Amino acid sequence: MNRIRGRRATEAGSKHRFAVLKSRPTELGGPGVNSGLVHAMLARRWFRLASGLVVLLALLGTAVYRRARLDTPPATTMLLDRHGRFLGEVGADERLGFWSVDPLPVRVVAATLIVEDRRFYSHPGIAPRAVARAIRQNVSDVDRVSGASTIAMQVARLQDPGRRTYLRKVVESLTALALVGRHGRKRVLAQYLTLAPYGNNVHGISYAARRYFNKPVEDLSWAETAFLAGMPQSPSLMNPYTPLGRARGVARAERILDLLLADGALPPIDHDRAVAELASLHFPPRPVRPAATLHPVLHFERTLKSVKPMVHTTLDLDVQTQVQQTLRQAIKKWEERGAGNAAAVVVRRDGWEVLAAVGSTDWANPRFAGAIDYTRTPRYPGSTLKPFVYAASLDRGDITPNTILDDLTRGPDG
Repeated sequence: MNRIRGRRATEAGSKHRFAVLKSRPTELGGPGVNSGLVHAMLARRWFRLASGLVVLLALLGTAVYRRARLDTPPATTMLLDRHGRFLGEVGADERLGFWSVDPLPVRVVAATLIVEDRRFYSHPGIAPRAVARAIRQNVSDVDRVSGASTIAMQVARLQDPGRRTYLRKVVESLTALALVGRHGRKRVLAQYLTLAPYGNNVHGISYAARRYFNKPVEDLSWAETAFLAGMPQSPSLMNPYTPLGRARGVARAERILDLLLADGALPPIDHDRAVAELASLHFPPRPVRPAATLHPVLHFERTLKSVKPMVHTTLDLDVQTQVQQTLRQAIKKWEERGAGNAAAVVVRRDGWEVLAAVGSTDWANPRFAGAIDYTRTPRYPGSTLKPFVYAASLDRGDITPNTILDDLTRGPDG
């Protein structure tokens, strides 16, 4: 009997709990569910989800908007002497170049697009087929985040460099769309040719043409153009100043010329001529700032009011070097008499052009403050007149070469 009563009590409790559950609203629906409360809870969830999505899109849109501009670092100014010889560069940090490309040279455009972005004029800034191919490659190799970079995407990355991640790829893609839509393909391409790296801290094909071939970008031959067009993808591996880098660059330039031929952008006769020229391509030596020109170069950097790609100065590098050597030899003789440094300015009388401006005998000599440009240091007027006063006194016989003159500072009544 007790066992039967216990069983009945258990069944009664179970029925009671079941009745309570039936009367309690649930999110799953069913008998006794308050549907209005459920709909309100679902609406709140969707609202929170939609709000988060709006915030995410707003943040992403802000990031894209800030990047959808064409920013170029200050351009380097190359200083040359009166005969066109290299004196130095000003207006730059470690990076060199950033010269604008206007108008766009036909050869440069053809060679660059054939290797970097063949469908540049047909897509809006991203290439859907290339994106799909890159996704397949990245899925098969989880450590790889690459591929599908159009010209516009590369501009986005060059203007805002950072660690290569999938999120940055998404931002770069959206920025590329905004860049093309906002500025047009021509300006985006010009921006790429201004920012692209060409090795040895050189940026921009205009500066690369001057640095590597000593000519304007408009004057590049097909062989020279193909060599430069292949550099941005691996600038350090195609360094023209090393034998191995030149060999790699020439091999890649040959492939670019073959692509141009197959695409119909390069006639066969021009292709054969360019390939033959690649075998004997000449690169001038790396330009090095002469030691004697540091003070005038620093002066130009301080006083240049407008940024120009190239400035031909009135200086003569031969005269500048000769004057510095003459001063160094003279200081060696005068050092035992207390002279530690010297400066000189050489001016051409017919035209008053400065041919040489040596600020000190040795810029790197801290003992005698060689870093100071003494040609720019103010001097007392009396010091300028002394040689003329002494010469007049000698002519009049008031003093002789052996006369010792007191050159001490005088007081107000002296």
